[in-house]
Amino acid sequence: MGRRLTHVATWNGVVYVAFVVDTFSRRVVGWSAAASKETRLVLDAMEMARASRPSEQCSTEHSTTAAAARDAWRRAGVPTAA
Repeated sequence: MGRRLTHVATWNGVVYVAFVVDTFSRRVVGWSAAASKETRLVLDAMEMARASRPSEQCSTEHSTTAAAARDAWRRAGVPTAA
C-alpha cells in the first residue's frame, strides 16, 4: 500500500488530505481530510483502507503497517502521537 499526504489551498485556508493507495490496483482505498496535519488524519485514512479489505488479509498486516506508517509519517514531518 502506498501512502500520500498533500495539501490544498482554499479561500478559507489549507486542507490536508491523506490517501492510501493499493499499489496493485492503483486505487485509492482510503482517504481523510482535515484542517491540520495531525495523527488522526493519517489513522482515519488507514482505517478506511483496512475496512475496505477482506478481514483475513488485515489481521496481521495492520499492526506492522501501522508501525511502519507511523515511522514514515514522522520522517516526513507529520506530527504523531507519542
